[in-house]
Amino acid sequence: MDSPCTAEKQFHETEAKKTDEQKRIDEQLQNSAKLLGDLQKTQHERLSMKLPPHLAMVPGPSDAEKELGMSATLTWDT
Repeated sequence: MDSPCTAEKQFHETEAKKTDEQKRIDEQLQNSAKLLGDLQKTQHERLSMKLPPHLAMVPGPSDAEKELGMSATLTWDT
């Protein structure tokens, strides 16, 4: 059986790992929030433009907009 000192050490190691995991998740959340905010701004700018004579002429997403969308999606795949 582990001594109280060893058990306490294991507890603190586990807590430290949890804290690192929480920090990683917080960083991912902040990054995702920034990417989604940037995507929202980009889409708003595109969709707020004056409408062309026919809706088929509405511009699709730019490469930058597509990249933001992909980045926001892939953030949690790692």
